[in-house]
Amino acid sequence: MMNGLMILPAYSDYFQLTTATSSLNVAVVFLGCIVAMPFSAYVPDKYGRKWCIATTAIVAIIGATIQGAAVHEAMFCIGRFIVGLSVTLGSVAAPS
Repeated sequence: MMNGLMILPAYSDYFQLTTATSSLNVAVVFLGCIVAMPFSAYVPDKYGRKWCIATTAIVAIIGATIQGAAVHEAMFCIGRFIVGLSVTLGSVAAPS
């Protein structure tokens, strides 16, 4: 059904994506951003900007690794959630 609209049909076929699960894949990154938002100002202030940037990079790598190794939809969404956490913390620690 959606295979003609997807950029990567193999991805859609492997996870058997519906409109709801495809939307969840997009939305879970923003959910991670929202969860990290209350802490994003305090972490760089307490531990320093350089430490926060390095930690954010490591967290993003971990999230991307989980996404790349995902064997089911939940694992993929967890990886995207972790990447969402790193996006917000990285944006606050190094805005430019």
